[in-house]
Amino acid sequence: MFRSWRSNIGNGFIDIGLEWIIKECCPHAEVIRVGTPRILPSVLEGTSWRTFLPRKLLPQSIREVLRRRLIMEAKIPFEYAQYIGNIDIVFVGGNIFTGYIDIFIPLLLRLKEKGSKIVLCGVGGDTYSSIEQKESRAFLAKLKPDIFISRDLISYQLYSNFGKYSWNGIDCAYFVSEAYQSIKIKKNYIVANFDNIKEPNIPNPENLPIVRTHHTYFIKREWVKQSNFFISDFPEDYLNMYANAQLIFTDRIHTSVVAKAYGRPYRFFGKTKRISVLERVEGKSLQKEKQEEIKFLKDALEEILK
Repeated sequence: MFRSWRSNIGNGFIDIGLEWIIKECCPHAEVIRVGTPRILPSVLEGTSWRTFLPRKLLPQSIREVLRRRLIMEAKIPFEYAQYIGNIDIVFVGGNIFTGYIDIFIPLLLRLKEKGSKIVLCGVGGDTYSSIEQKESRAFLAKLKPDIFISRDLISYQLYSNFGKYSWNGIDCAYFVSEAYQSIKIKKNYIVANFDNIKEPNIPNPENLPIVRTHHTYFIKREWVKQSNFFISDFPEDYLNMYANAQLIFTDRIHTSVVAKAYGRPYRFFGKTKRISVLERVEGKSLQKEKQEEIKFLKDALEEILK
């Protein structure tokens, strides 16, 4: 099981959900958790002046070209996953069809050449730009995943034809409520989770405390000056916070996903193609979607392991 970097705590939600899926579908398997160390997004987005300026002033298409150039400059790291031994199945989930797709290509191809089955579970894209789609298709044409499960309709329509067995699935983070039993917090409060846009006016007729959560490790000075701020290194802390909130207001997709998973009312603010992750389950029974995906994956795993 490949885990994502934790510069964004939402990746932790995906990892928790994906591991539960694996254990549910392969109850007797030994699960080995490994990272993807080819290059860290923080190097490209958090500390490099070369990306900070284009990020603010240049169009997305140009930023993607510059980001690709920076990735190509990076040296190849030591990737120990290829030396673990015989790995029957490799699971990868989350937002992999991005400008960082080169992170996954060489190692996954080597593992497949050694006989590992490749399962892309709850995967999707970022901007779905023409560059992103072109590179993702080239990657999938080489990889030929044994199982492909999307996390939204857009990624299913674009990439499902590359999988031997494919399913119009949902984001792995929707499974956190199965994976983690949240504690009970004996306090009523509202959550305001805004990392990317200015916090809007929060309706609060009952005058409840507003807890302000943040998902990134790049902490801004103004955040710690907010009343009732909450920042943690651990995804489970946020799951506890969101599972007990009276209302949740956010510009984070995966905060909304977790709210939906635990049945908490939420409102999403923001403009992003990744809202398709939320639209995928609108008007549907989330529990039924989970059950159907698990059944498909169990059946598909049985077929590829024959």
